[in-house]
Amino acid sequence: MPGVTAPPLAIFLHGSIGVGKTTLGTALAARLGGAYVDGDRYQRRDRPWFASSLSVARGMAEAAIAAAQPEAPVVLGYPLRRVDHMYLKERLVGAGVRALFINLCPPLEAIFGPGRGRRFSDWERGRTAEMIAQGYNDRPWSDARVDTSGPREESVRRLAEAVARLAARPPASAASASAPSSPARSPSAGGTR
Repeated sequence: MPGVTAPPLAIFLHGSIGVGKTTLGTALAARLGGAYVDGDRYQRRDRPWFASSLSVARGMAEAAIAAAQPEAPVVLGYPLRRVDHMYLKERLVGAGVRALFINLCPPLEAIFGPGRGRRFSDWERGRTAEMIAQGYNDRPWSDARVDTSGPREESVRRLAEAVARLAARPPASAASASAPSSPARSPSAGGTR
């Protein structure tokens, strides 16, 4: 519609440890002309993760609202749970920011593969396997799932395509902000299951 500006956009990349939230999120933000925000910066180090999840969600929501622009989306990375998704989506829709949630979902063997460029501690290996078993890489409420097991540039291209596809859809109304989304699962997004 002529004269109508798209709302500011926040793109949440989520999944277990090692899926590429920071590496790919930084590259995607650069490709889209926006900023990258790592959700870990809002975690309270003096408490276990579950005791600081609300402060992380609040920090990410405020960062998204402050940084998102219609022409320069903000990309945020953090392992999200359903309660985080509900809070973030409702908070951002209420502030006039459109939120997209993209689940990064490479298989476990790809996460620990030699070409990933990251060394994992024994704790990280154990926690990653645990997070995958808990469903962090297969969230049914995600807007899309992208397999990031390929080369970095291919994964960034897949992410950018998923964002373009999702951003072209009409935004959900405020009333449906906390309703579960139907994930976009297509071979080009890497999600066929």
